[in-house]
Amino acid sequence: MTAHPVQPGFSTTQIPSGVPSAKKMRMENGSGSIYPAPRYHTGMDPDEIKYVSPKDLKSEEGAEEILDSEAMQPYMNLVLAMMQQRDTGPATAEIAALPVEKRYVWRVASALQWAFADMDSLPVEVDRQTLSQEDRRRLLEMVRHRPLQFCLFLSTLFGQKAMEVLMLSAIKTSRDVTSA
Repeated sequence: MTAHPVQPGFSTTQIPSGVPSAKKMRMENGSGSIYPAPRYHTGMDPDEIKYVSPKDLKSEEGAEEILDSEAMQPYMNLVLAMMQQRDTGPATAEIAALPVEKRYVWRVASALQWAFADMDSLPVEVDRQTLSQEDRRRLLEMVRHRPLQFCLFLSTLFGQKAMEVLMLSAIKTSRDVTSA
């Protein structure tokens, strides 16, 4: 399930319909200063965006188990504080106190490391040549949004420019390797 970007220390205000809006996110420090929230452009006209009730959201297989896990509890506390427009300081402090190995970003990076630890294009090529059209379609559905999600992950963690450099370098290297 992908919702609005969650960043420690941010709280949300509500748009008139009561749906949290990333555009209305703000972060306040002790002096009352307001920092702009990260902006994610969907490529859609705002008038075309359909807001859906949370009960109607569909999540990926396994997402509910992850959200219910002990490791996600500090982040869920932050989301709850944001949704209830409460002070996010305690939830942010709870996350800040976690060692990096217990954080959300570590789980994502570790999953990627595990997934690609033995990456070899030969088995992929053999599978590509021997998969049925239906299985290829199913695999495409599984990975369809992963490049975007990975770019959002990198951009949020390291910044837009660093994400672009990493992704363009990877694309160039991939082209060089496959054309050799």
